[in-house]
Amino acid sequence: MIDKPSGMTSHDAVNRLRRLLKTKKIGHVGTLDPLATGLLVMVVGQATKLAQYLQEANKEYLATILLGMETDTDDITGKIVNRSEVEVDQETIKQTMESFIGKTLQIPPNYAAIKINGKKMYEYARQDKALPKIEPRPIDIETIDQIEFNEDTDGRQLVAFRTVVSKGTYIRALARDIGRKLGSYATLTSLQRTRVDKFSLENAYTLEEVEANKHYFIDPLEYLGLPEIIVDQETAAKIENGMQLPPARFSARAQTLIRDQQGNALAIYRYDQEKDIMRMAVKLS
Repeated sequence: MIDKPSGMTSHDAVNRLRRLLKTKKIGHVGTLDPLATGLLVMVVGQATKLAQYLQEANKEYLATILLGMETDTDDITGKIVNRSEVEVDQETIKQTMESFIGKTLQIPPNYAAIKINGKKMYEYARQDKALPKIEPRPIDIETIDQIEFNEDTDGRQLVAFRTVVSKGTYIRALARDIGRKLGSYATLTSLQRTRVDKFSLENAYTLEEVEANKHYFIDPLEYLGLPEIIVDQETAAKIENGMQLPPARFSARAQTLIRDQQGNALAIYRYDQEKDIMRMAVKLS
């Protein structure tokens, strides 16, 4: 787990860590924009096979938005495209922000890495090309709380808050939508990711600490909390070849970790409802 500094892309962090750890097999879970800081969960070696499970986790952020201004990127790094006075009181702002809690639809920012017709959205935006239509996407905002009001050096309204959101939620877009619902504008000025599921920023390392070898690796399987079964040597050998297994051997028809009698992780199996069979989802051995 890395504590990413502002100004660095997630891809930059991966490249830096790849050099420090002298490995090519490395990736990250959940992109952080260059403006954002905080927790970037990195997967190294065999753990890269588990990234798909970690991607699904809810994420916690501390964010600050500036009211009365909107940019083309939906954060403070972009070009200002709209301004207006904010003519509502703090209680109205608080209630408006809290109205976003729950399942809803969100249109991603124009400057996003989402691919449309084989090209990323930000590539269209940077080339001043007509942006393709992008459909709103389902998100779930679990929490918006710890709302605090302040002013910047120019006397403009700042609002800080904590939020817990589902995969695919853009906090930049949330800032934009809060501003519009207030009848004004808003843009994100700072963002720190503090948690990804059970992974916490408190346990993350700076890249400098990794360079000084002041880090250790953790087993992501411990964090997934999947049900487990242990198989005999004969079955373990068959699992190596992707053998399907009857559901009766499992405690539940759910993603399950299979270990051999020595405790080695062999694979994660999933339930195939159509064929009523448990089949390999990820090979770990």
